[in-house]
Amino acid sequence: MPDWIVKLLEQWSVVTAAPIPFAIVTVIIAAVIWFAMAWAYGSINSRQSAEIKLLERQRLDLEHQLSDLQKRQTSAVPGDLADTAELRLIIHGDDRTPSRLSAVNIWRWFWLKHIVATRDPDGTERRLHITPILYINFDQPVKVGTLEVEASGFNLPLHEVKEFTNRFAIIFFSENLPAGTLNIRTHL
Repeated sequence: MPDWIVKLLEQWSVVTAAPIPFAIVTVIIAAVIWFAMAWAYGSINSRQSAEIKLLERQRLDLEHQLSDLQKRQTSAVPGDLADTAELRLIIHGDDRTPSRLSAVNIWRWFWLKHIVATRDPDGTERRLHITPILYINFDQPVKVGTLEVEASGFNLPLHEVKEFTNRFAIIFFSENLPAGTLNIRTHL
């Protein structure tokens, strides 16, 4: 018979001699283990329940956003198109972003510049060419007709309307614009 079985049988005789204290100690150890496990799993469960509540709130927010977008899209039927949109910008003639003078039916606009630059052997930067791009988002969809680009205070360089839809327009300029006012207007 293995040695560990012999030791276990010797200890078992002590347990059978005093069964009540053994039962009390066993119950106390089981209770301590039970409370430790309940505390550990309780904190895990509370974190999971907080995360579930957060996800439910996010889901409701996303449902509201989706509903708003769907309402906005269904309102963009041909009868609901705006007749015009207009954006007037002050062009500073330097590296600053233009300043908005006025906007009608414009949600957002972005002024982007593609800059081609090189470095001379002494390390100084030399700009070779700057091509601005104006991106315009309309607040309400517009009737696609004519998009006019006009300038006051300077001669407008070559430009091209790369894209013009009822929701946005992209205008590409062949060179950097000098100081003056730029006016973009849509109409039928």
